Amino acid sequence: MEVAKKNIIYQGNSVISIENLPDYSHPVVIKKLSKQHSSQRNILSLEKEYQMTSNLNTVEGVRKVLEKKSIENKPVLILEYIEGETLRDYIKEKTFDLRVRLGIAVELTRVLEKIHQQNVIHLDLNSKNILIENKQQAVYYIDLGSASSIKTGSHQKVRPDQMLGTLAYISPEQTGRINRAVDERSDLYSLGIVLYELFTGQLPFESKNPAELIYQHITRIPSSPSELKPEIPQVVCNIIIKLLSKNADDRYQSAAGVKTDLEKCIQRLIPNNTIEEFPLGEVDYSSRFKFSQKLYGRESELNELVDAFKSACIENPLLFFVGGFSGIGKTALIEEIQKPVSENKGYFIMGKFDQYLMTTPYSGITLAFEGFISQILAEPEENFIEWRDNIQSAVGDLGKVLTDVIPAMGELLGTQPDIPQLGGQEAENRFNYVFINFLSAAAKKEHPLAIFIDDLQWIDAASLKLLKVIETDFDQPGLFVIGAYRDNEVDNSHPLMDFISKREEKSMQLRLMKINDLNEQHLEDFLSDTLKTDRGIKELEEIIFEKTHGNPFFSRRLLSSLNEEGRIIYDSEINNWVWNIADIKSETIADNVADLLAKNIAALPEEIKNILSLAACIGNRFDIHTLALISGLSEPEVLKLLTESLSGKYILESDSDFEFVHDQVQQASYALVTEEDRPRVHLKIGRKLLSSATEDELDEGLFNVVHHFNASIPFLESESEKITVAELNLKAAHKARSATAFAEGFAYAVQGLALLDFDSWQNHYDLTMAIHNEAAELSYLTGQYDRLDEIEGLIHKNAQSILDRARAFYIRTMIDTDQGRLLESIETGIGALAELGITIPREPSNEDIERAEATFTEALATRSIEVLAHLPEMTDRRALAAMEIMAAVLLNAYIASPPHLPLLTYCGASLSLQYGNGQ
Repeated sequence: MEVAKKNIIYQGNSVISIENLPDYSHPVVIKKLSKQHSSQRNILSLEKEYQMTSNLNTVEGVRKVLEKKSIENKPVLILEYIEGETLRDYIKEKTFDLRVRLGIAVELTRVLEKIHQQNVIHLDLNSKNILIENKQQAVYYIDLGSASSIKTGSHQKVRPDQMLGTLAYISPEQTGRINRAVDERSDLYSLGIVLYELFTGQLPFESKNPAELIYQHITRIPSSPSELKPEIPQVVCNIIIKLLSKNADDRYQSAAGVKTDLEKCIQRLIPNNTIEEFPLGEVDYSSRFKFSQKLYGRESELNELVDAFKSACIENPLLFFVGGFSGIGKTALIEEIQKPVSENKGYFIMGKFDQYLMTTPYSGITLAFEGFISQILAEPEENFIEWRDNIQSAVGDLGKVLTDVIPAMGELLGTQPDIPQLGGQEAENRFNYVFINFLSAAAKKEHPLAIFIDDLQWIDAASLKLLKVIETDFDQPGLFVIGAYRDNEVDNSHPLMDFISKREEKSMQLRLMKINDLNEQHLEDFLSDTLKTDRGIKELEEIIFEKTHGNPFFSRRLLSSLNEEGRIIYDSEINNWVWNIADIKSETIADNVADLLAKNIAALPEEIKNILSLAACIGNRFDIHTLALISGLSEPEVLKLLTESLSGKYILESDSDFEFVHDQVQQASYALVTEEDRPRVHLKIGRKLLSSATEDELDEGLFNVVHHFNASIPFLESESEKITVAELNLKAAHKARSATAFAEGFAYAVQGLALLDFDSWQNHYDLTMAIHNEAAELSYLTGQYDRLDEIEGLIHKNAQSILDRARAFYIRTMIDTDQGRLLESIETGIGALAELGITIPREPSNEDIERAEATFTEALATRSIEVLAHLPEMTDRRALAAMEIMAAVLLNAYIASPPHLPLLTYCGASLSLQYGNGQ
């Protein structure tokens, strides 16, 4: 459908136009995505706008959505047409008195109150998303693409790279730079910005620099509106400033409370535009159960953490590990440093390891740096270019080392040139070198980097090795690495504990902290602040403490459960929370959070439990597309289930992804699938992912696909499928080895071997040989020599040519070298070369050396300097295998058998003259 330019009223990520359609007797607004192939994020935003607006179609003052349809294979919303103008234009173009402004303010709060009563928060409230209708001057809210459902006991947080809303209007918690959840009070902050603009004609915070604007929202107290417009009554200024409180607990708690105070202003307004002051918020109560967002009982720990961050910024880089039981509040404590990081113009990024994906190398670190790249991509173009150039300069022409491990890095640096394949230790050294160079560009005094890695008890070997490299090789201020782990799930034999205890003298400073449960006073303070009363709190605290022992996560879940069961309720007559202690004492309360979660989840509707269980099988983080693929539902259906039924309570929405609010929620959801059925579910997921993925998608998500197949091995139905999964494991092993994740690669290779039948050498020779060679190399790189003997024996027994055996010979020479058996290494190499057609005497004489020199000199004499300078790349497989083996034993010959050195040198040089440049 072609849209005339004159009908277009907005064009950006979406195109909004006013049209006349045959099915409607009046003009309508059409909203569609502007690009032919729009991002998943924009598609989901349009779908969410449809769902959220549909939920509010009965609310007077919200523009209605008439239908959703597909036009030219693109999703389109048909919206109500309201003849009018945006509030922003209305403010600029109209002259109106204080009473009219107050009237508009009351209408804004009235409609917002209705929206919140429907358990929806707008999250993009600004003067361009508010319409003033021409005839009656009625107020309408529009554009709910960022809106979210808000449920009792839910907790929705924003990541720094996600940042919801329009920057000039967003609340501090919407920036993702402070450790606070978004809820109705986030809308109230944005309403405060709109009212500031309504009464003064200006915004309280203005800057062309996004980072500066974010900083102002988080830290700067706005000027009173009366400083700009002295005629504005002080009580109106007080209302606006209260709405703009940085701490959500200090703002109005409900739109109804704001509306009541604004109505009082109209009632008390006298002709000279003065209003007698009165106490604010006297009827400002929220009937929705919300936890206080303060941090309790962690003052000294937080001070220590902040001091450590400041020290890392200006003195030396620092590692800081925080241990404690699950649910104890480690993450909540660590995320508190987001504000000081922002105040220092730094970047806070976080990743976590997944208990069900422990063979995926670098998963937690990759996740953290994906967030870092997202923040960089959101910077103004000038900043983005500077970042790109600095990082590219730091990594040089070896950027592919990073993009292969952190695919998101490709969005920043673009396509990187290919890099030569290197052996195990050389590849590892190169990776470490490039990563430290990248980190040195990312973390500096002027823009410090705080990296939070959660759940270190599930860290993979490659990630732990990288942490060691960071610890020993990074040496400039600006880097603060924080790790959290469950200290009850690691003992002295755990690799993490070994890392902590065996630190080198040159290492970065490491600090350790243990977090304990809250004491009874802390829990009492938390309950008092949450329930807004001191009456009966002590008795309630004793019951909660008896069950939870002060574990914050368990305490919150138990309180939510009591509220949902009607045992803690809001009494509107007295505007307070009430409960019956005897009733609560008589209730059978779960003894642990796992049982409580299992009980709560079991009570959910069947379709929601199914979605939760499938999501848990995918991992801690999952996306709509994958969940729809394996559930058989459409993406809009999945989105509706997640956002309307679960969001904030069991899962967190994170851009186009979702994640479980806590590991224990994922565990409880995973437990919905019986142990007997889990392999079948993983097999279904693996098959769906494999069949739907393009080649590039499969390469990027390879470890994830292989994980699901490997979790379902007993249920693979056919020989061909086993071979397919073996091939996938081979690819995963090779990819892990390329990323220097040798232990993980070896696990994949071993799994690939286990999938091969006894006759695979005959029926699938190439695959069988490739897996055995990969397993042999990775067993060497991981020091598992006992397995190598077995694998090497099978290779020599079944290989059909010396070329297929050459890699095993090379690995054996390397093992002999590592173990100091230099003469044995040379002997193995000479034997292999003989099978490749190159004879090297085991006890060379002077005549042998002179003969080799003469042969080489004669061949060299027939080539000009120009020909030598442009020798082609060696491609002959036999010559390449010989060169690799000679390179492996050359240094050994220099040390242990000097007569072999010139022979090997002349032989290699002759091969280069004949076949081109090799190693």
